[in-house]
Amino acid sequence: MSLKLQDKTIVLSGTFDPLMQNLASTLTGFGADIALIGPNVTQARRFSDSLNDAREIDPNFGRSMIVEASLTDESSVQEALSRTAESFGGLDALIDSTVSHSTGLSFSSSTAEQLLGEAQAVLHRSLITAQKALKFIECRQKGRVIFLVQDSWRWSLPGEEISSVFRSCLQQLTKVLAQEITEKNITINAVALGVTEPFLRERFPNAPSIEQALTELKKHCPQARLVENQDISHLVAFLASPLSSAISGQTLTANGGWI
Repeated sequence: MSLKLQDKTIVLSGTFDPLMQNLASTLTGFGADIALIGPNVTQARRFSDSLNDAREIDPNFGRSMIVEASLTDESSVQEALSRTAESFGGLDALIDSTVSHSTGLSFSSSTAEQLLGEAQAVLHRSLITAQKALKFIECRQKGRVIFLVQDSWRWSLPGEEISSVFRSCLQQLTKVLAQEITEKNITINAVALGVTEPFLRERFPNAPSIEQALTELKKHCPQARLVENQDISHLVAFLASPLSSAISGQTLTANGGWI
């Protein structure tokens, strides 16, 4: 049985980075209609146009649209999802990658207010987007929610510890939500990402290349290896498809075998 996503509408929320681009290309290649929602969508709009041009060549490709939205504003997210559902006739899945990377706080040197602010920065956008999207997905009586979470707790990188704790909360939320909506034929899963290109670019902004950034990371984590965007996209596409109907409440780790 091949993986097909025709007649599926999938929302991708978060930062428009190389991983998001690869996800969008992969999902439309499998036939899904996608909506990229987030702030500052000028670059994403050009990319979306290129995906729609590919559909002109191969009608089996899915459609693409861009909806600008502030992911910390509930009404803005609601409007973006409504526009998506109106344009494509519904909403079948959410792939959320809005969980931010670390701001470098440490527990001992931070105030309680700073720690609470970090918790909000890490989780707020994901919670708003998931809560709003589930209302649309429940109307279909089936669907998928997939959280992408940076799996950096095992790396022991300075400045990552506190954010890693808050990000792990989203993985626990995945289990809770899966139990809560188990009767609605909706699966909730998370993908814990290993070393990705977006992470390296953010962590080592002055590195002249991805290869050099990975070299810098290996000074702290010798076992680290780069996980290709395409490999992550194929895993996410599987979770978004009907083939994954028996998997819910789980966190799948995509880190190239780093134990």
